[in-house]
Amino acid sequence: MEMRRHNNSPAQKMRKQYRKRLLSVILIIVAANYLGSLYFTRIDLTSDRRFTLAKVTKNVLKQLDEKLECTVYLKGDFPAGFKRLETQTREILEEFQAYNKNVRFFFVNPSASGNLKKRESFYRRLVNSGLVPTNLQVKTKNGLEQQYIFPGALLRYKGREIPVELLSSERNIPPAEALNHSIENLEFTFINAIHKLVRQKKPSLAYLIGQGEPQGKHVTDILNSLNENYTLTMVSPDSLPNPLLEKQKSDTSAFRVVPRYNALIVAKPQKPFTEREKLMLDQYIMYGGKVLWLVDPVLASMDSIKRSETTVSIDLNLRSE
Repeated sequence: MEMRRHNNSPAQKMRKQYRKRLLSVILIIVAANYLGSLYFTRIDLTSDRRFTLAKVTKNVLKQLDEKLECTVYLKGDFPAGFKRLETQTREILEEFQAYNKNVRFFFVNPSASGNLKKRESFYRRLVNSGLVPTNLQVKTKNGLEQQYIFPGALLRYKGREIPVELLSSERNIPPAEALNHSIENLEFTFINAIHKLVRQKKPSLAYLIGQGEPQGKHVTDILNSLNENYTLTMVSPDSLPNPLLEKQKSDTSAFRVVPRYNALIVAKPQKPFTEREKLMLDQYIMYGGKVLWLVDPVLASMDSIKRSETTVSIDLNLRSE
């Protein structure tokens, strides 16, 4: 009986290799999908790292253990600049949502209603919620028309609500530049508002008075800004004991001295510090307190500089060494 020998042709060998490669690719894709379901990761291939969230942003988003609802009132027939702001806002919120599924966002057109009374009533509700409208001139078939838009959002978390202004309110800059600044600051704008919602309490901040530091109308703007994020207290070094320190009971039932405030601001003192005041500040720093020094060691008149290229400065002799 004659036995036949079956030799695989080159075409058959190529088909077998093709099947093996195809099977390997399928297995790799399945394994990648399985690992992707277990571990979260995103790869940003843009040159400007547009879709890479900052570390502080990720830390704040991690704290969201319940649903965060974000309603953005930036939807409608806008000029190109505001359309770009709408698109970039949607993209940054999609990045937030990809990192934490508790982030939910919606885009609403506040001018969608054809009923004038309903539309104006909705406008009033948005204004009462803290959003500021912007008046635009839009080209239509009938010429230029006025259009109100609300370039902002309302964030809701655990029963609390906070307004977020998306359009930069910087003065004396062209509108196009203001829009660019607004787009660049979107991540910070949103995450700053989210941080206000998730924090348990405001950090404490002390503003030192008693050495001729500016007060009243001279610092109203900065103090109002600080009050939004901190519990601000005016502290005089005259009181005893040290107003910057306090005693706390430790786990071992013993008392320990800790800073009363998270940070202290010393802004433009005009009078010398006494030895007792310097000791008070030294003790505050020694026990872990932080100090922001805004000190002008000399007094120079800005009016004199405007009139002449040179001026005379006077040493304030603050004795802060």
